[in-house]
Amino acid sequence: MKSFSRFRAPYIALGIGLVIVGVLVRANNAFQYPALWGFDARGNWQYVASLLGSWALPAPDSGWSTGHPPVFYYLSACVGRLFSGDRDATVIAVRLANASAGLVTAGLAAWLVHRCDPQRPSRALLAAALLIFLPVQIMLSAMFAEEILVSFLISLVIVGLALGAVDREEARAEEAPSGGPDAASLALLGAVAGLACATKLSGVLVVVVAIATLAIRGLDQGDFRVAARRVAVFAAPALLFGGAYYARNWFEYGFVYPHGLGPHAVMQEMPPGSREWLDFFRFPLAVWRDPQLLSPDLLHSVWGSTYTTWWFDGLRKFLPVDDPMVGALGSVILSLAVLPTAAGIAGLVSGLRRAIRRPAGVDTPLVLLVAATLAGYALFNWRNQVFATLKGSYLLGLSVPFAYYTSEGLDRFMRRSPALRLAILGVLVALFALSLLVFSYGLLFRKAEFAGIGWR
Repeated sequence: MKSFSRFRAPYIALGIGLVIVGVLVRANNAFQYPALWGFDARGNWQYVASLLGSWALPAPDSGWSTGHPPVFYYLSACVGRLFSGDRDATVIAVRLANASAGLVTAGLAAWLVHRCDPQRPSRALLAAALLIFLPVQIMLSAMFAEEILVSFLISLVIVGLALGAVDREEARAEEAPSGGPDAASLALLGAVAGLACATKLSGVLVVVVAIATLAIRGLDQGDFRVAARRVAVFAAPALLFGGAYYARNWFEYGFVYPHGLGPHAVMQEMPPGSREWLDFFRFPLAVWRDPQLLSPDLLHSVWGSTYTTWWFDGLRKFLPVDDPMVGALGSVILSLAVLPTAAGIAGLVSGLRRAIRRPAGVDTPLVLLVAATLAGYALFNWRNQVFATLKGSYLLGLSVPFAYYTSEGLDRFMRRSPALRLAILGVLVALFALSLLVFSYGLLFRKAEFAGIGWR
């Protein structure tokens, strides 16, 4: 309560306003966006429909989505049972649950920022706003998919680990017994991390990051046994909740995670069909001139395509394909987004320096998650050499580090001069307003076709 009391009334009012706007746009999208449109939505519903008939876990190659870990699908099937199998009601309810998880993730990021920087409540609000108005989060909240859920679970674990470092530093400052999560809290974090693994393969990364973080903190105290005990307390429930699905795959099918399944064979026909290492260094002007992933220059840019699908709909799964106004507004949004992107990189560099100086500090789990996620994403797109896998949604597990370091960089920039502060606020207000207008389904744009950009 002492920490919360630092928020003054205007910040509280603004925070409530941000949440209300975030709820309204997501609720509109949940009801307005067609039921089975979006990333993998049809395959996801087929998986859920099979579970409504039988709780048996399907074979990995029996459908488009059946090779995915099962938590999202079983939870959705439970929702479906509440609505007697009604497809549209189930999809809307799951979308609303996803939207709520996304907004809670924004709240977790804001709370972490506030705990670490309590003297600047404006930065905490900025961290929340960056996620509430983030185009990829708004879009995914409207889709019948698991990315928002796994992002939420990963964020719970990362914030829990980071707050453990905050508690420890506060305890040291007050010369109190060392703070940090107790065994029960660590076990709970492990269970959440295990659920993340059983929701999407990227959840495995947070388990690795958490184990590394706990080991570093234990060794920082100079006690190997403390480190081993903390890792064991976390890892046991993570393995219990997250390992069963992968163990079943190994024993029944001979692989831990499926790759190249028959239902996905069509993806091998997609362009470009091959990548070279230079594709990871190209960042063409097509990002702003022609923001869609089949643009000839953008087709061979891994990070340019990712930027386009983080801040915009480069795959046109949410926005119309042929409307020229979509591309024009996309160019504006992607131009405005250069500022928070640069600020996020600046904040991350500062966080990396702090993590090197204080390995047991707050920054270590955040920086490790960024490194592990980007490395995993790059490896995934080296193996899957098609444009459709360059999706910003695959990086939503970075929601908390993104908000934390971007708010830090923006706050630092704004403190340089009143004029610069005013200019930055103007850019952010324009970016957030355009994101709301463009990604509130039916307000400016409404798709007439299921498919995204045509690649055949």
